[in-house]
Amino acid sequence: MKRFVVYMAGLTIAAAGFAGMTFEDIDFWVGQGTQRAALVIDWNDGPNELVKVWGFRWDGTATGADLVLAVCAADADFYAMGGSGPYGFAIGGLGYDKNGNNILRNGFFDISRTASASNFDSSGYMAVAGYAFDGWSAAESGDVWCGGWETDGFWGYFYNEAGVWISSMIGASSRVLADGDWDGWSWGAAQNGWYGGAPSASVAVPEPTAAVLLAIGLLFVSNRK
Repeated sequence: MKRFVVYMAGLTIAAAGFAGMTFEDIDFWVGQGTQRAALVIDWNDGPNELVKVWGFRWDGTATGADLVLAVCAADADFYAMGGSGPYGFAIGGLGYDKNGNNILRNGFFDISRTASASNFDSSGYMAVAGYAFDGWSAAESGDVWCGGWETDGFWGYFYNEAGVWISSMIGASSRVLADGDWDGWSWGAAQNGWYGGAPSASVAVPEPTAAVLLAIGLLFVSNRK
């Protein structure tokens, strides 16, 4: 049974350089539109541990899965693996060309698996049958790849609410994004209990808007009467 855990960002997250982040701290933005969301991915992978943050702009409707795939298409160093099965579409593998030699996806980043070859498309996405995310590894030791479903580990999917990372009870393809959202993915290897905990990036609690402050003021005045 999947475990759903709430993590207080200020208590459990201690990644230097990722404390109290806001949209203004994000350098890499993809897409166009009036709505904004952020993507945090934390590869909790020992010596190759890596945390990356991207911004996403869109109009209309977009899901958490759309966010990942949009970033994947825009960032030539970022790769994703997905598949569909009884639980619908799932993203079960994420990689990053950490050693930086994959200019314009020229084939330097690769993953391997017994009797299988990787087949990333031009947007850095690879589809597999069902949820065959286990057994893959980065071809180069300097790169980062984490993927799994049953044996190797699992990608925990989170959203941030008022500075708190919360494990999502629905998959990324079902979660509709709202303007201002922060989505997080955190890898947990099987030997570490499958779940790596919340992403190692704390998000600044938004300051109250003028409308919220006015409402609070009116409520205070009403209670004084």
